[in-house]
Amino acid sequence: MFDTKFRFIMLVIFTSVILKVIRSSNATLIIATSLFEISLLYLIYAGFSACEFKQKIWKICSNVTFYVITLIIGLISIAQSYFIDQALISKYSIFDMSVGIFYFGITNIIPRGLVVLALVLIVVVIYLNSKYDGTLRKYLGVIKSLNRLEKTFNLPKVRSVLIILALILVILVPILFSSNFSHPFANQLLETPIEGEVLVDFDKLDSILVNESKVNLINHQITDFSIDLPENHRVLVFVMEEITTQDFEEDLSLIAEEDNFFSLTRDNLHSYTNYYSGNQDSKTSIQAMLYSIFVPYESYKYLDWVERYDVKVRSQQSVLRLFGLNGYENVFSISSVDLPWAGGYRYPWDSRITIAEDGFSEDDPDYLCLHELQYQRACDDLKIFSQIEEVILENDNLFLLQEMVYGHTQTYEQMYGLSPMQYYNNYLMEVYGFLEENELLENTTIIVLADHGSKSVERMNELEAYHIPFFVYNSKFSGFVDDTLYSHVNFKDILLYELGVSEEIVSNDFVYMVGATASNLLGYIESNESYFILDESKSQVVSSEGMGEERILEEYGVFLSYIESFADDSVFVRG
Repeated sequence: MFDTKFRFIMLVIFTSVILKVIRSSNATLIIATSLFEISLLYLIYAGFSACEFKQKIWKICSNVTFYVITLIIGLISIAQSYFIDQALISKYSIFDMSVGIFYFGITNIIPRGLVVLALVLIVVVIYLNSKYDGTLRKYLGVIKSLNRLEKTFNLPKVRSVLIILALILVILVPILFSSNFSHPFANQLLETPIEGEVLVDFDKLDSILVNESKVNLINHQITDFSIDLPENHRVLVFVMEEITTQDFEEDLSLIAEEDNFFSLTRDNLHSYTNYYSGNQDSKTSIQAMLYSIFVPYESYKYLDWVERYDVKVRSQQSVLRLFGLNGYENVFSISSVDLPWAGGYRYPWDSRITIAEDGFSEDDPDYLCLHELQYQRACDDLKIFSQIEEVILENDNLFLLQEMVYGHTQTYEQMYGLSPMQYYNNYLMEVYGFLEENELLENTTIIVLADHGSKSVERMNELEAYHIPFFVYNSKFSGFVDDTLYSHVNFKDILLYELGVSEEIVSNDFVYMVGATASNLLGYIESNESYFILDESKSQVVSSEGMGEERILEEYGVFLSYIESFADDSVFVRG
């Protein structure tokens, strides 16, 4: 019972549990996921232990297969343990993963040191486990409780009971703890009930006539670079991380009016109340903003995702070119050492504000600095605020976009005790105070929006998850509300209108969208009363309003046609 295989799965479970305890205070989540993993690994152990091969070659193959499978499950468990609270929100399933997502996760998300350390320890333990098997068995045998167990019970019966118990737990744990349970091996087993489901026969797609003219209306690429932008003006764009309009309103209601940036500036604030994120990912969302191009792929899903969309998008002209031609300094800022793809080194910025390599320390006495994500060593956004102040003072014509860090991991919220909107409000008050003190409010336009909405699996099935806040402040404005339907591909249109160089904001009155990585979701919106969201992997409509089978198939057909046009570049041609 305490052979090398059993001791190895105990090591995997022990490591996973310790990491969960360190990373999370959610006791229910720790217990539920640990019980599930113990049961799953024990069933694998029991299955391989039942196979007794006489031939040496088959024994070797069986042992290698066992350790490979256990190692994969162990690494996934450890990875999930590291991001356990975030895993509860995302509820990804291993069945929905792809090679591209797995590769991206290993190379960019999980800290490389953690992966290397885990692999080294596993190899060492496997070696020691085999080499000193007899000694370890003898040591375990002197423990009285284990001796008593083997003497009192018939070992095969004990194993049978344990197998039955493990089977029951593997089935029951996800069901009993479904509201606060997340494990990539179980999530697809938990069906989310769909109220008022529209049944769609996707085999009928071939008979649907696609509106090809609609395909060419989706993007809003800039084509006129002769536009004259205002002189002596600063445009400051603050991109908040993962905020829905619902979250925005709920959080701001907790802030006193005198401390609320949006209350303080309401008389000079333009509010766009029907603005949506077409992509539930920071990278593709900011691409859509800068290039006015809708990216119809989930980020990182394919090994060749750079060629699939990133290279294609970056080969186009962005709004940055227009600002550059008008003598503006284009500046990207993020409070991290490593530049993200979203707005980083691959894009035509004139300069970038980041944290210097030697300026990052997780023991920073003034700011919370984290290295939770392998590709991002980041700190509180205020760490680079003095640099932002300098670039504002130094440039009469400035286009600055700051991608906010707060919210990328839940640790910021836990450590500060502030919701994202409470934090962002405080940050915006700092910006406002600085501009007021330096008498720069009159010649500055401030844009505040979210990169995307909620990535929670349950919330992404609903329209509200894609509904995000969008505000524009200028001291010369009179406050108004625009409830026209827009998305990130309209960012450029709204920006030029607000700067007074465009007479109108062109809207198509529809928005196509895709869910977060590995969600397999795509959708279409015409209004709150007319939309659908479907799961491509299951060919199932997960949420809809006011749209029957034929309309859903028509718009899905347009989406698929757009992907084809995106792949052959024809979708980028716009009159």
